[in-house]
Amino acid sequence: MRIDEIVILTLKYLSNEKGEVEGRTLLQKMIYFLNEKLDLGIPFVPYYYGPYSEKITNALEDLKNVGMIEEKIETYSQKMSRTVFFEPRLYKYIFNDFGLEFAELTEKKHKQKADEIKKTIDEIKSAFHNDVKLLSVAGKMLTILRLKNKPMRPQNILKEAKALNWNISKKEAKEAINSLKEINKEV
Repeated sequence: MRIDEIVILTLKYLSNEKGEVEGRTLLQKMIYFLNEKLDLGIPFVPYYYGPYSEKITNALEDLKNVGMIEEKIETYSQKMSRTVFFEPRLYKYIFNDFGLEFAELTEKKHKQKADEIKKTIDEIKSAFHNDVKLLSVAGKMLTILRLKNKPMRPQNILKEAKALNWNISKKEAKEAINSLKEINKEV
């Protein structure tokens, strides 16, 4: 399955009642966990909000450039973004008819994989309670485990997180560990 097909299906399965997906971070982390669960072969690196894939960003740009999706950006004040939102800008991705048609053709072409992606997205959404920050924290913790390639205690993961300039509180780590257990990813 091509990366643009994975991205378009993920956007479809994440879209709200308005046909929008709110947030780059949500999309990146959701595909990170899909990659972890379904072994999609997408490379990720540690980045500001956790695991990041340039291939996903490029696929999003391609989908925008060919006119399948639109991107709208909402900017918030610094004070508001710290108190209400996870990021200072919210990127919204909106399907148009062309993009929806591509997503539906992709579903038919890759029926079994599309069903796996939808089911896994539903599991992840449920485990993380649609909390993008929690998804990001869990992604950071799992990235550290992958980088170290060995089991680690939560307090050691938090030390490694600081070395990457990732601030994770003990409370956030505990919530992330519980959510990771729900999707069968152990810390």
